[in-house]
Amino acid sequence: MNVSHFFHLLLVCIFTNLKAQTIKIPNNGTNFQITTQLIQQERNFDKDTIALQKYLQPLIKSESHLLIYNALLANGYASAYDNISKKSKALYQKSIEQANQANNNYLIIWTRLNYVKRLYHYGYYQEMQPVLLELMKVIRQTKESEIINPLETYKTIGWIMQTLSDYPEADYYLKRALKYCKPESVNYAAILDNYGINLYKNRRYQEALKQFHKSGLIALKINDSLRYAKTLGNKALVYEEQNKYAEAIQLLKEDIALSERLKESKNKMFASIALARIYLKNNNLSDAQAILTEAEKIAVSKSYFRKSELEIIKLKLELLKRIPNANQELITTRRMMVLLDSLKATDGDEQILQVKWQVQKDKYQQKITQANTQYQKEIVVKNILAVLIGLSVFGAIGLFFYQKKKHKKRHKVYELKVAALEDQKRKMEEKFKSSNESLSSQVEYLKNKNVQINLLKKEIETVETSSSSYLEKKNGKLHALLESHLMTESNWIRFKREFEKEFPDFSQNLITNFPELTDSNKRIIFLQKLGFSNIEISQSLGITTDAVKKAKQRLKKKLGGHQDLLLLFTQKETTKT
Repeated sequence: MNVSHFFHLLLVCIFTNLKAQTIKIPNNGTNFQITTQLIQQERNFDKDTIALQKYLQPLIKSESHLLIYNALLANGYASAYDNISKKSKALYQKSIEQANQANNNYLIIWTRLNYVKRLYHYGYYQEMQPVLLELMKVIRQTKESEIINPLETYKTIGWIMQTLSDYPEADYYLKRALKYCKPESVNYAAILDNYGINLYKNRRYQEALKQFHKSGLIALKINDSLRYAKTLGNKALVYEEQNKYAEAIQLLKEDIALSERLKESKNKMFASIALARIYLKNNNLSDAQAILTEAEKIAVSKSYFRKSELEIIKLKLELLKRIPNANQELITTRRMMVLLDSLKATDGDEQILQVKWQVQKDKYQQKITQANTQYQKEIVVKNILAVLIGLSVFGAIGLFFYQKKKHKKRHKVYELKVAALEDQKRKMEEKFKSSNESLSSQVEYLKNKNVQINLLKKEIETVETSSSSYLEKKNGKLHALLESHLMTESNWIRFKREFEKEFPDFSQNLITNFPELTDSNKRIIFLQKLGFSNIEISQSLGITTDAVKKAKQRLKKKLGGHQDLLLLFTQKETTKT
């Protein structure tokens, strides 16, 4: 037997032996200590659920350990299927019911935390909300010494509060978790990093950078390469806000390289999205396109990456504004609509806001409860406090309905504006369709479109600077209508055909002497020939006025000594800009 066969057999034997092992039930200790030791023996069997069941088999023999069996089995199924299936969901809920029946706070906290972690990981925020609220309520009523693994408990809730943008609450739990961390440990570095994110979100950039730096140094010292990669990416976010794009790009490239080496696709995706966003800001379109393609491959691989995929889609649409491709834009927009619809039920912005509101409402209710307890001690103070709280509640309710009414009114005004503009567009297009599609009617059609584009741009500016800006951000109907006015491929073909009929000699001159001219070049030449100004050309083609000027400069070089064509650009340039 050669050496390679020997080692292969040895590995098979070790693996088989590990599979055959079962969880060990401690012989002595309190119920709390035994439960803690059992939970610490949790192992990952990947997709081998049969081996998992065999490993957990000893827990079935004791009724007091059944809830641990159900909870750990649920974790195993979630890991195997990379999602929360009906089977794992039923097991999570069963373990929670069993903890309730036992009427034991440390079991109630642990079973709920166990479920909340998976719901959070897979983006089921709506389902997570009631479990999270109950978990936080029980934690407030329980001593830290009676919580299984307080570090993991506080750290997890801190991360969730951070996602819900409740940064003061996130800081509170992260600081509590920090008390249970060993200095220069994986958890210590992770919590410092997340505390830095809270500072970054609150625009305290220099303080955030200090936390990321501390976290990165610890990560390097303990060889936690993934955490180090994350700190690089987080520093890059700060530099991006400070418009230090070169520094941000360098850090993100390091982050991506480390993530690739560690085969950490999720972190690579996050860093790639940030890098693509900065490339777009820098107008580095080819690199942005390449990095978005890589990020999208990861995003579509997991259903719970849909929020990241939506972010990628939005960046792709931004890219397509600068590199027009009508067909690709249509496909991308359709995918965005699908994602927006699906995210309504999971971890979309709307759901996050709703969960955040419910959590804050629960916190407020807890304050009211505490005030009621205080009432038993200080009746006079309580009466004053009760009146204030009552006024606050009624004021909040009144404000809620007032804001709701205002929202409905704004939404109605917004929809009426969109409908009126769409009606104008429809009438204009019907008038054009009923015409003979001659060059003069097409020029009139384009001029009318430019009037509509100007009107839409002003309307968008008005909306974006008003209290109704969120409606356009959410629905994007005015931007979509603006995009629909731009010259499509079919419009260009008709326009080109009628132009060549009207100016045959001019058109033949271009074909004969300048075969290298692209359709993009011809669009500008034809519109210039018809007397369109730079602004009108930019509006018709959906590009900036500066882009039109640069395109004309390049065309002058291509036209060379053809004075008749050069005259077209020199005379018009002086009168129409």
